[in-house]
Amino acid sequence: DEDEDEDEGEDKDEIEVKSKALAEASASMAQRVYSEESAQAGAAGAETGDRQDGSGKDGGGKDDDVVDAEFEEVKERKAD
Repeated sequence: DEDEDEDEGEDKDEIEVKSKALAEASASMAQRVYSEESAQAGAAGAETGDRQDGSGKDGGGKDDDVVDAEFEEVKERKAD
């Protein structure tokens, strides 16, 4: 029975070491995938004109006749 207890202790240590290595590898892989997806999403947004602030085209085509312009309100003078 003592031999089995010793083996279980070694197995536990080995499992902990391998679990830690697996966690580090998966974290690294997840970070790389996230970075690639972010880069692709940024490139896709730049191609379609999408912006985070909503000022780009939404790709729906509904507002194609909308013009963004500045204006100044001018008050008319009354004729004397």
